[in-house]
Amino acid sequence: MPPRSSTPRRKQRQAAERAGRWAEIIAWLYYSFRGYHCLGRRMRSPFGEIDLIMKRGRRLVFVEVKFRTDKGISEQSLPNHRQRQRIERSAIWFQGRHSRLANCNPAIEIFVISNWRSFRCIPAY
Repeated sequence: MPPRSSTPRRKQRQAAERAGRWAEIIAWLYYSFRGYHCLGRRMRSPFGEIDLIMKRGRRLVFVEVKFRTDKGISEQSLPNHRQRQRIERSAIWFQGRHSRLANCNPAIEIFVISNWRSFRCIPAY
């Protein structure tokens, strides 16, 4: 089979994937410096993927990381209703699969990085 040619669209997608991975590392550092430890990155569930799962004491945080190249952080940066449901279902599934996390207080947060210049950590609810 001949190698695929690199189309501009494919290169753009690969660049977006790399930026997303770097954004996840920055989010991981943000939570780590605040005393959280990582239980998982890019954890898959039957409902989708959770970018980061962080824990500090009894607080269990499921983090959705978003990278935006536009200026500023706006409502369009946040996940829509369907995406939030997917994250919530994945979080419930993950916590249910790990009995040691049953007494933890779960939270869902959106970590948004805008154009590598600013970031915000937003509670999902």
